Amino acid sequence: TMKPAEFQAKVAEHYPIAKGPDNPDFRVQKVRRLFAEYPDGRKVLDIGCADGSVLRPFAGRHEFHGMDVVPEYLAGTIALGYKTVVHEIESAALPYPDGTFDVILAGETIEHLVDTDWFLSEVNRVLKPGGHFIVTYPNVCTPVSLVFSPLRLLGQRPAAVVTGSTFVREEIPAHAAGQSLLPTRGLPRNEDRLTQVSSARLQLHDLTLPTPAENLAGDEALLNACETSGGAALRFWESPVPFVVVGYGNEIAREVNVAACAASGVSVLRRCSGGGTVLQGPGCWNYALVLDIAADAALATVAGANGFILHRTAAALACLLGEPVERCGDTDLVWRGRKFSGNAQRRRRTHLLFHGTLLLGFDLALVAKYLPPPSRQPDYRQARPHGEFIANLPLTASAVKRALAEAWQANVEPNTWPAAETQRLVRERYALPEWNGNR
Repeated sequence: TMKPAEFQAKVAEHYPIAKGPDNPDFRVQKVRRLFAEYPDGRKVLDIGCADGSVLRPFAGRHEFHGMDVVPEYLAGTIALGYKTVVHEIESAALPYPDGTFDVILAGETIEHLVDTDWFLSEVNRVLKPGGHFIVTYPNVCTPVSLVFSPLRLLGQRPAAVVTGSTFVREEIPAHAAGQSLLPTRGLPRNEDRLTQVSSARLQLHDLTLPTPAENLAGDEALLNACETSGGAALRFWESPVPFVVVGYGNEIAREVNVAACAASGVSVLRRCSGGGTVLQGPGCWNYALVLDIAADAALATVAGANGFILHRTAAALACLLGEPVERCGDTDLVWRGRKFSGNAQRRRRTHLLFHGTLLLGFDLALVAKYLPPPSRQPDYRQARPHGEFIANLPLTASAVKRALAEAWQANVEPNTWPAAETQRLVRERYALPEWNGNR
């Protein structure tokens, strides 16, 4: 009889791994969205890791341990920094102490096992209390599975595993009583949701207004509307003309080349949130998230909200790039050592506005023309000039908007736009020299 490891090795000879970082398989994309939930530094076990491509966008952000029965598969995971082991789960217990891992992933693995109860018992043993187990495998009700699956011969049908915020909803064979295997092996059965935030379903506004003042006012108007009426929203916009926007507390004379701006007719405005000075214009896309602070405990503080939002945003972009995206400083996102996104937030009693920029085909040379080196620089910048510090992502705006909308489940068609509030804010704030001038 051929052992599982021997069978997998034969498969590997004839069918090399084709699961690259751009793999569109919906289960891979869903697992990556779930991993966006985690702060850096989790201890993760990837069972059946193969070449590590599923979690490749998160390389360097967590302590990864990988396990597979085929040694040839593990070269890719080792290159990603995994601590790997060749192990056959049905032959011996998992080679880890009790309560070792924060997260365990078993992607497309459980369907290859005979004793699934043993497998789930071992997962439960090495998982930390309160840890998360993500499991995926093919739907046994698909036509192909119904033809080939031995479950069909047993007359079994799948039972949906309704799982928690960090589980994938998948289907596994049911016991005769129709109960999921997970609860019987000590693993929890919870409500199906990614997070309270995402279950709120955000309104999606892909809306660029005619002038710089209206676009800045629009972000704040959206915050005011959600604060008044409830709900949450995601907005995208891109200014058709260059302009400079300074943070609420910035001093224009220190952060802006005022003479160059005046000579070119580039306006200088002030936003309602903190953060540094930004040059806007074609190719500099903006996203604005308005979230209910009560939707997640992480949103209760400025630092918590920064981490919560940037982790998810970074993970969505890393999935597109197939490479890690880092959070550096307080609110910067960085790819290959260069900044492509700066972010800031404004908080009210019940809601917060978190907005940021995304460089996607922006004329980077203009930044040095209109902005001097900032007066305050994060350590990771290492005094680099603008041209050596910032970069465009090699992504299309449509792909980025689609990925972020999916990551935040922003799929609600908006009923209205707060146009009247936007115009009020323009008149009373964003069009006034006393608002935009030095503080």
